[in-house]
Amino acid sequence: MRFSSVGVLGVTLAFVLACSGGEGGTEPAVIPPGAAEVAEVPLAVPVGGQPQAKCADAREPAQIWQGEYPAPIVDVQSPLTTEVQTDLCGEAPKRQCTIAAALYHPWAFETKAEYWTVRGIDRFIADKDFPLDDGKTVPPGTVIEVTAYVGEGFCSLRVNGSETGGTCPDVLTDDAGNSLAHRDGPESSGEQQFVAVDCTDGGKGYWLVNDAIFQLPGVKQGELVEYGKVKGAGAEPLPPG
Repeated sequence: MRFSSVGVLGVTLAFVLACSGGEGGTEPAVIPPGAAEVAEVPLAVPVGGQPQAKCADAREPAQIWQGEYPAPIVDVQSPLTTEVQTDLCGEAPKRQCTIAAALYHPWAFETKAEYWTVRGIDRFIADKDFPLDDGKTVPPGTVIEVTAYVGEGFCSLRVNGSETGGTCPDVLTDDAGNSLAHRDGPESSGEQQFVAVDCTDGGKGYWLVNDAIFQLPGVKQGELVEYGKVKGAGAEPLPPG
């Protein structure tokens, strides 16, 4: 097996945890015999992701695995043939797909894959002027939709049909501790995570990532090294430099 390391990808968030993107280089590294590949980046994926059509059940796809520490870390140790969806909403017929052996996680940038969440939309209505991360403020009565949770209290938002971001409405308060918005409707449910992969036998599939996949042959839980760095099951980290 050939091993390599990924250079640091310059990704920041637009609101303290803001995304600005960057390009990582690939450099050869000397790896001890038997050590597995480790991918290293400072952050997961861009906030929110690409606009997508709503599912029939009103859930929506977002190109992100949510949270400060996205989970799980999926270590496919040998090629795996399994069932995948052909669309993110699960409304089209499924197919068999052979998934390449690799480490699958938003911080595993050496793996060619996309990471998606399909979730319901949390709807809030502003009670007071509500600040957004683009420097704008929307007035009371404005509908604020949460399309994804990024981490550290920050959310990907949709306001007046435009994608933006800011502090999550359910945690943002004024100096007196009063909420700036109230929930309008039930809390979202039915969240699912997917890896979008190129099947080695042709075509593309969306692989549902849940606890059940770790019962499949050759699929193991990878390991978190530190923030922004993951490794395969039982692997040793890359040496410094």
